[in-house]
Amino acid sequence: ALQEELDAKKLELQDQTAFKQDLLVQTKASEARYETLLSSQRREYQLTTDEINGFEDKVRKKLSEQNLLSQGAVGELLWPVPSHIINAYFHDATYPFKNVFQHSGIDIKAPHGTAIRAVNSGYVARARRCSVASCYAYVLIVHTETISSLYGHMSQILVNDDQYVNKGDIIGYSGGT
Repeated sequence: ALQEELDAKKLELQDQTAFKQDLLVQTKASEARYETLLSSQRREYQLTTDEINGFEDKVRKKLSEQNLLSQGAVGELLWPVPSHIINAYFHDATYPFKNVFQHSGIDIKAPHGTAIRAVNSGYVARARRCSVASCYAYVLIVHTETISSLYGHMSQILVNDDQYVNKGDIIGYSGGT
């Protein structure tokens, strides 16, 4: 009877070992997929950051050559949406994706479809529209030689590249992208 009990326990342990080995293989495969996605997101973030910096520099140079770029202070900036609730701050230590990239702006809470207004007058350096979720749609406005503003998470963009906007103009609507 003891031998039968021992054999039954051996079979149970073999089943548990096989199950755990299978679970380990699945976990390693999931980890590999995660690392691939993480690497892809980091590349996309860097490409977008480089693109934003490139457009900002290009438009500043173009406006400077045409003497259209203000060198002075812009005065008080307008709040872009009615809400003043900030969900994430510059380089926020609690930002959930901080291991993927540094959060280099502020996220302001706004319901989907809220009008987003230009914080000050300036030239639209880039109005990037996207049709896929992995793409970052944004509007970049150059205000002066040293100040520009970037708007993301937009469901609709109403402005175009090289367009001049006035302080308070609606440039688009908030969304979950």
